[in-house]
Amino acid sequence: MPMPYEMAQDLGNLINEVNPYTENKQPLRGAPTGAMDIYTGVEAPPTGDNKQPPPRSQIRLETDNKYQSDWLFKGQPHRVSKAVRIRYRFPVLDAPGGNVLYWTEDYLLIGFEGANGG
Repeated sequence: MPMPYEMAQDLGNLINEVNPYTENKQPLRGAPTGAMDIYTGVEAPPTGDNKQPPPRSQIRLETDNKYQSDWLFKGQPHRVSKAVRIRYRFPVLDAPGGNVLYWTEDYLLIGFEGANGG
C-alpha cells in the first residue's frame, strides 16, 4: 500500500529542500540556479499562469529491480535491493537579471534497502 498523500508530499518536499544544486542564490557557490524540474520529457517547465504540471508520463526514470550490491554511506555498507534513477533538470541563471542561460540535467538516485519486498 502506498504511503498517505500528505506523507508523500512531505517526502517530496524534503528531497527538494536538501537538493544542493537547485535554488542556489549564494554567488560564492557558483552561478545562481532555479528550481528542480522533473518533467524532462517536455521542452520546458510550466511558467507564469500555466501552473498545471505536465503528465507524470513526462518524468524520465530507470529502475533496477535485481540490484544486488552494497552502497557505502558514511563509511558503512548498506544492502540495496532496488535502485531508481530519476532524471531532473534545473536552470542556470545570469546573476543580474535572473534569465535562463542554460539547463543542467542530472539524476536523483534512490536506493531501497532490504529484501526487495520478500
